[in-house]
Order: sequence, then C-alpha cells, then structure tokens
Amino acid sequence: MPTKSGKELYREAFLKVKADRGTPYDVSQEELDAMSTFSDRNFGPFVSQTQATKEVVDHNKPSRKPSSAELAAIQRLRSALKDSLWSPDIFQWRTPDAFVTHVQPEDFALGATVGTGRVGQMSIMLHAHNLLLRDVIRDPWMHMWSTALHEMCHAYEGVRAQTGMRAGHQMDFGFKVQAVHERAQGLFGLWAIVPAEELARWGLYQV
Repeated sequence: MPTKSGKELYREAFLKVKADRGTPYDVSQEELDAMSTFSDRNFGPFVSQTQATKEVVDHNKPSRKPSSAELAAIQRLRSALKDSLWSPDIFQWRTPDAFVTHVQPEDFALGATVGTGRVGQMSIMLHAHNLLLRDVIRDPWMHMWSTALHEMCHAYEGVRAQTGMRAGHQMDFGFKVQAVHERAQGLFGLWAIVPAEELARWGLYQV
C-alpha cells in the first residue's frame, strides 16, 4: 500500500519521469526517454488475430521455461511490488477528459488503449483520477499494475495483428487476458480480470 496520499500521488503522476526520482527501479534515463516516444515505425511482421492470441497463450503457459532475462525481470517486478515508497511514474497517466472519446460515460474506467495514428503503435493510458483519488480503490498500487496488464492484452492486438486492435472484449481477447490473468495471479498476486468483489465495491456488480 502507498505511504502517500491520493492527492500527492495524483500530482506526481503528471511530473516528467526521471531516473533519479520516483519509484526505485533499475533503469537509465535513456531507457525512460525511449519509452515515452515512438522513434521508429512498426514494420511487423503482422499475424492474424488467432495467431496473436496463440502467442500470448503459449507465452503464459505454466509449462514454458522462461529465459534468464525474463526470470530477472520477474524478480525485479516482485521487488518493486513489495516497495511501499512508490511514485506513479512508471506509466502514462491521463486526466478524465482524455477518456471521453474512448469509454462510455457510465463506465468506471481505470485505463484505455488507443492507437497513435501510426500502424502497429498503441498507447496505454491510466486514469489518474479513478485510480488515485476514488475511495473505492483500496490499493491503487496493485490496481495500477493490474490495469496495465489488462491494457497490454488490448495493445498486443494493435501491435501484432494484421487487423489491428478490435474494440471491446471479443473472444480472442478473452483467451489472451485469461492466460495473462492466471500467470499474473501465480507470479505476483495481480490480476488482469477484475475480481467480482472489486466490481461490487465500485457498484458495478452484485455478488
């Protein structure tokens, strides 16, 4: 759980990310700058939605043996998730008005994935107000990571599939997000599918 208030976290969410400030993580300023811009086009190769889904499902199978680099990344993330001295500087945050054209007015959005206008490039936005200021969010740190996982499943469609990202939660998306959800639960205690009890807290579901 964060040690700072929601208002403090909200303010920090819109500060420029620098390597010597914010959440402790092994990353350079050059890497941070590269993650905030798209310097090159995505030339593919692109595959069908079915193949893109299969790739995600296969990658998250419990029987697959991760590489040493992937295991190191898993350990870094596990360490980060245990750190209570965090700042919301890892993702791209947006104010409520940025979500108006991407979600329905009645939706309780935590994030959204949108195209950049260039083929094969997507941008993941996190809803700063709903994640950091709403009382129904008990643990914004964990919700932040879980929302990012969910949106990454959407983004993969736009980055990898020939047809680009499809709106909503189609069958292919369901297979992807379920595979990611199950692995994230086992490795980190995170989710990519919001549990029913959390939706009930938000007034969106009856348990």
